[in-house]
Amino acid sequence: MKPDSFEIAADLRRSLARLNRRLRLEARETGLTVAKHSILGHLYRDGPKTPGALAVAEGVQPQTITRVLAELEHSELVLRRQDETDRRQFKMEITPEGLELVQREARNRAIWLASAMDSSLTVIEQEVLRLATKIMDKVADVPYSDRPGS
Repeated sequence: MKPDSFEIAADLRRSLARLNRRLRLEARETGLTVAKHSILGHLYRDGPKTPGALAVAEGVQPQTITRVLAELEHSELVLRRQDETDRRQFKMEITPEGLELVQREARNRAIWLASAMDSSLTVIEQEVLRLATKIMDKVADVPYSDRPGS
């Protein structure tokens, strides 16, 4: 690994984390914790999942996710359905209300980000960001097994 690559990677990680925190603060719906938003996001992107699969996706123990799922279910943002292929299991799926909330939050974040970009960046800086998004997608698409040390 080149020294410059490590420094760029560390700076990029810090900047992405800072921007992500800011986006969460700017557009978060009242009462929607980071954990709830993350679970709704998984269900929105990936479709119905078992609580165990959600726990793996979140990197937490299954019992940790149980309370959050119960709160989301109580708020009618997710629905528990019996698995069609394995009747002993059930899957959680996002409800129309949950879908609307996720889409509204994504729109709020995009509106805030566009406004911040318009008020603080030049046209050239915005074009650099457009290119940077393509570059970040390229990095994100590197298969896990291609990581150094894997």
